[in-house]
Amino acid sequence: MSTEFDVKLSANDMYAFNMYHAYTSVQGIVPVVLGIAVLTIACISDDFQGGFSRYLYMLIGLVFILYIPLSLWMRARRVILMDDVLGNPIHYNFCDEGVVVTAHNGESATLEWQYVYKAVATKNMIYIFSNRVNAYIIPKAAVGDKLDDMYSIIKANVADYRVKLK
Repeated sequence: MSTEFDVKLSANDMYAFNMYHAYTSVQGIVPVVLGIAVLTIACISDDFQGGFSRYLYMLIGLVFILYIPLSLWMRARRVILMDDVLGNPIHYNFCDEGVVVTAHNGESATLEWQYVYKAVATKNMIYIFSNRVNAYIIPKAAVGDKLDDMYSIIKANVADYRVKLK
């Protein structure tokens, strides 16, 4: 059993992966919590007699909250524009051996099922991780009606605790 399809990643797809990756770890959550704490202190504290220090703290809180999403958006745009492989269509073949990925230039790689770190589905995306950091990014819209076949192949070949498909 196998299923094949092509994916053309956009900057939005790359951004969605970067946001998922950033905000499912402590490193992404801590700045948001700190930003909210600084904003809360600036808003409710009576220690700020002058308006300047209150606005300075509010600015610092906003920087904590907005820096990560803005930097991830810029990086996603740059990667899609600069990377020859990710900026062009990628062919995926989910088969019994693993995930066979072929770039537009003919280069091919196979991620064998035993080396899949985890498979995750979000509302619009599917991520097949080869380790904690790197993943194949697959928009659900690109898979279309082959989504159930792809899920079946993944579930048949990857350990249950490594699969989080919706």
